Amino acid sequence: MKNKLNEKQKASKVTVPFSKEMGKMLKKARMDAGLTQKELSRILGYGTSQFISNWERGISAPSFETYVQLAEVLKISERKLLNALKEEQERIFKSELLRIKSSSRSHTFKN
Repeated sequence: MKNKLNEKQKASKVTVPFSKEMGKMLKKARMDAGLTQKELSRILGYGTSQFISNWERGISAPSFETYVQLAEVLKISERKLLNALKEEQERIFKSELLRIKSSSRSHTFKN
């Protein structure tokens, strides 16, 4: 299941918001599968394990295509992955909504 895209192509793919919570889930699934970050990166076709490390720490997010591969390799059901992504989207939306509301309250508009 080698991915034939180079690092630059993979980095330019569309990603979804990601956080430390999603990273923790991914790390647990990887460890449950008995894989190191290096082994998983090789399976996914990456030249370095830094991508996996960044995902697990919530620094960056995999592409949608990579999510599909991760689900397959790590034996994560599509339902579990989808629910986790929905929860993450909701958490991010609520957080941003609160930030925007509090920011707009602190500004005074004059004509």
